[in-house]
Amino acid sequence: MGSVINGYNKTPIFIKLAIGMAIGAVLALFCPKPFMWMEGIGLAFVNALKYIGPLMVFIFMINAIVSSNIGKENTFGLKRVSLMFIVSLFAASILSIVCWFCFKVNIDPHDGVTPLRNVELPPDRSIFHALLNEIIYNPVKALIDGKYLAIVMWAVAFGLLFRKAEHSTQQLVKDTADAITKIVRFFIALAPFGIMGLMFHSIVTGRNEVNLYHYPSLIFMFIAVFLIMFLILNPLIVFIFTRQNPFRILPKLEESIIYSFFTASSAANIAVNQKIAEENNVSRQLSSVAIPLGATLHKPGSVISLNILTLVAAYGAGANIGFMDILSLGLLSIVASMCVAGVTNGTLLLIPICCSIFGLDEGVIIHIIGVNIIITIIRDTLCTTVNSSSDLMFIMAVDQRHKSRTSNLVDNIINAKRNERRANNENAIKKALSGGAAENSPADEEK
Repeated sequence: MGSVINGYNKTPIFIKLAIGMAIGAVLALFCPKPFMWMEGIGLAFVNALKYIGPLMVFIFMINAIVSSNIGKENTFGLKRVSLMFIVSLFAASILSIVCWFCFKVNIDPHDGVTPLRNVELPPDRSIFHALLNEIIYNPVKALIDGKYLAIVMWAVAFGLLFRKAEHSTQQLVKDTADAITKIVRFFIALAPFGIMGLMFHSIVTGRNEVNLYHYPSLIFMFIAVFLIMFLILNPLIVFIFTRQNPFRILPKLEESIIYSFFTASSAANIAVNQKIAEENNVSRQLSSVAIPLGATLHKPGSVISLNILTLVAAYGAGANIGFMDILSLGLLSIVASMCVAGVTNGTLLLIPICCSIFGLDEGVIIHIIGVNIIITIIRDTLCTTVNSSSDLMFIMAVDQRHKSRTSNLVDNIINAKRNERRANNENAIKKALSGGAAENSPADEEK
């Protein structure tokens, strides 16, 4: 038994994931009924990551604040990452609007395809009201419900207070963070079984989504925009802000891409991103704060989804699309995606708000919400993949930049000291030679 476990642990993770995906796909395609229980394995894997995520974020952020030097290099790195998050959101908004205007995908609001006749508009709530409700939250209940905005706020408060606590208290926080790290590694070690169940679930569920093929143009546009965002704009942002080669970082994101694609949950992928960051020696003081911050507030995929769905609905309904309306939509989608991060069914809350810019009636809004629900099996997985993997890309790039600058600084100091020693030695030799020549000159004159 021990040899089997050792062989499993020594097998590269990508081989194990590939085998798990292959087994799940074969069973789902050829004999799904006897293996329906495999869906439970996949869902259990996702739930395990979701349940450990809030506690991990809470403890890791407290530990990072307690052990960090706030106001020095870690804050500098966090500022740069946060600025990259903001630029990424604006780039996603501009990209989605430009791509829609290039192709102008249209959906007839009266096509009669949408089977969701019971779709209702979400309650009329202000996005800022939703934001306040997410921040001002019972800390214990926030850990249970996975309210990451509230968790981040409470973790920052506790971290600042624990900086003045006794050393034993700070050591307890550190030991707890180490224990959670080991638990997360255990769950991720079982990932091939979870991915196998998720692959089985995706194929079996996908067979029933026959209405998905009624919107090929919309699905193609989402795929194209997400690929441009991931392969072109995000690497460009990395190069501009860090002067690092982004394509050296892309291979390190493979695990994050696979997990986020199958789990379709940024919250569940926090643990995976944290593990990948540790394996690549990313500073925990940076990753422990930036990863949950990105998973909570950095939602370029949501911005893309809101812009495209709203423009598709407006164009199909024959609404007048002016420049100011486009500008309002682009800014509103950015602010709204940040304000309702972590809100259950947040996209459903935002679609009516964005559609109100163009004065669309209730029937059109309900129809586009139904379309969103139908294509969500593709849209949501791609959206989460872009969101989560770009978080990790930016954080790793900033960490590499800091390490390269530190390494260059150390090399400059070493070279300066070496040059100084060489100059001192040369001066000493010159003095010795000049002194020797002066002493020998009288003798030479007598001869």
